[in-house]
Amino acid sequence: MRGYWQSYLGRFLGLLSGWLLAGTWGLVPGLLLGWAADMLVRHHRFCGWAWSGCGMDGAERRCAGVLLALMGRLAKADGRVSEAEVAVTEAILGELNLTGVRRQRAITLFRRGRDGRLPLRALLRSLRRGLRARPEWRPRVLSALVRLAAADGPPDPVQYRLLVRVWRGLGHARHDLDQRLAGGVGQRRPGQPFQGGDEVARARALLGVAADAGRAEVRRAYRRGLSRHHPDRVQARGASAAEVRHAANRTRELREAWELLRHHHD
Repeated sequence: MRGYWQSYLGRFLGLLSGWLLAGTWGLVPGLLLGWAADMLVRHHRFCGWAWSGCGMDGAERRCAGVLLALMGRLAKADGRVSEAEVAVTEAILGELNLTGVRRQRAITLFRRGRDGRLPLRALLRSLRRGLRARPEWRPRVLSALVRLAAADGPPDPVQYRLLVRVWRGLGHARHDLDQRLAGGVGQRRPGQPFQGGDEVARARALLGVAADAGRAEVRRAYRRGLSRHHPDRVQARGASAAEVRHAANRTRELREAWELLRHHHD
């Protein structure tokens, strides 16, 4: 309840102020001003106050804050944050030297992004401003998002649509995104067989099952995945041709993971 009131406090105060100052005529202007104040507060939670005392300049705060918010949003876009996505996120935090207090703040921002409360357009606008001052962050941002999206196989259609919006918002063509995804950054090429003990763990992560999951539980997870990612179902929801191709790759990955784990349990 406290978080709810914090999210809408500006609008409430704006309505109240507008009514006190101008009666019913002041309600709409007050609401608009309150909404703008709420958005400003949310923005500073990502790009300002969250990094207080971390020794980062304004542009770095914007780039790192928005990247983590986008990563949280991307990881949750398909409904759940998988173990593989958590592992990739941890690796990226280390590569960006977000350790100690910075790491704690980064995890908080990832969780806030996962909640999806700040509009994507506002996040991208802030990121563009940060990248103008810190252009060296651009390849880091793009690479991190592609790696996270490919953490447990080809991106889910919802994740892919989010990536397309991010790419376009940053001035990149959709073709660039498809090339990066096809390049296998952070993922196994479709059709390449699973091998070794690490791949058993990867197969479990792809299906979203624990290491001690029995064969019946693995089978249920596999069937849920097929039901969710089957190309025919994705196409029926009005997905683009590229999204259908990604769904087909994801389905192939699920089948290979099931085959590996099925034989592993034999």
